[in-house]
Amino acid sequence: MNAEAAFLERVIALHPQAEGKPCVIGNCQAGWAVLLVAAIRPELFGPIIVPGSPLSYWAGVEGENPMRYTGGLAGGSWMTQLTSDLGNGIFDGGHLVENFENLNP
Repeated sequence: MNAEAAFLERVIALHPQAEGKPCVIGNCQAGWAVLLVAAIRPELFGPIIVPGSPLSYWAGVEGENPMRYTGGLAGGSWMTQLTSDLGNGIFDGGHLVENFENLNP
């Protein structure tokens, strides 16, 4: 988060003639990262675009969006930490692909 904030500070400093703040795009998990920085340093951001970032797992249509139930049952980031512990400190990205497969079983 600090690196992203420093990057945006540098971009803003290099473009003093700009009409507004930078438009920042974060796809998927990068969208989460962008919004975390924006929550702490909102003055650095213009428009924020977060395509493919499932930010509210409870949203969607009942019975049609299974991730809303998975998110509610799984309960946050503890599973990522557990699989990293089981993997001797390495998180296997294959688990992320599995999540996308579960979007429409």
